[in-house]
Amino acid sequence: MSEVGSPITVLPGKAILFSGPVEEFSTHWQFHIPFWFELPRGNQLRDENAWGGEPEMFLIYIFWDLPTSVQKELKAKLPK
Repeated sequence: MSEVGSPITVLPGKAILFSGPVEEFSTHWQFHIPFWFELPRGNQLRDENAWGGEPEMFLIYIFWDLPTSVQKELKAKLPK
């Protein structure tokens, strides 16, 4: 298992597009996309001198988040 990615800043009102190798998908796959908010220095949720940090947040996409037509196509290719 490996992770591939790079950080990107998404400004308010903007979006990002991502893709993955559909031939690797099954009903058990998941994408975990970590994210955090860029806050001005001194406005963090916790004291930056104390142990710990910001909460970890993830967007999670699973097989069932794909369009129904893609799900059907992938299910037809899965071993029985």
